[in-house]
Amino acid sequence: ALIRRPRLLEQTITEMAAASALPLTLKTRVGWSPGEKLPLGLLERLSKLGVSALALHGRFQTDPAGAPLRLDEMARCVGAASVPVVANGDSFTLETIERMRSASGASGVMLGRGAARKPWIFRDLAEGRTSGPSLPRTGEIRALVDAQIGMMLEREPSRNIYAIMRGRLIWLFHGFEGAADLRRRAGLVTGREQAMELCEEAEELMLGATTREQQAGGEPV
Repeated sequence: ALIRRPRLLEQTITEMAAASALPLTLKTRVGWSPGEKLPLGLLERLSKLGVSALALHGRFQTDPAGAPLRLDEMARCVGAASVPVVANGDSFTLETIERMRSASGASGVMLGRGAARKPWIFRDLAEGRTSGPSLPRTGEIRALVDAQIGMMLEREPSRNIYAIMRGRLIWLFHGFEGAADLRRRAGLVTGREQAMELCEEAEELMLGATTREQQAGGEPV
């Protein structure tokens, strides 16, 4: 909402920057609405105000969820900003990430829900991949979930862990045939062994579908 009150936003940034020696970063949208865009003058002054970097979501506040990213508006903001800009929005596939980065001219990309569903996508990006399916390696989902359960056991009462992990598993089980049934069963998980069994099944379904498509000469699902 501070987008609509740029003087208050500038005052807030200035006072926060003065109150701490830590780097100050700002995350916002390209504007409130098509009629209330992020002011270019503010973007030009960010560095002087004490901002080190900007994370920019590519929709207006008034845009409905799932609306196409405003790539032209992102590019406008990146061009005016006096600090590095990290683009954010629809970071679910290698293609959408590359399209957003390339079209906006941003210094980097912020992954949110896409990383929660496909944490291995960071490896794909580090390897320079910009297209194709982002898939786990054999054993990767099991290792990931088992490590998370292990860390939680060190800090959380055991009765809380699987309530949390049910939601984590539901996030991971998307985008492949049979995922809906796995999500339903994930909602009933009460122990580590159950979780591992579902993770193993998920890997088999993900990787098996890709192998079948490749053998048939088609594109991986």
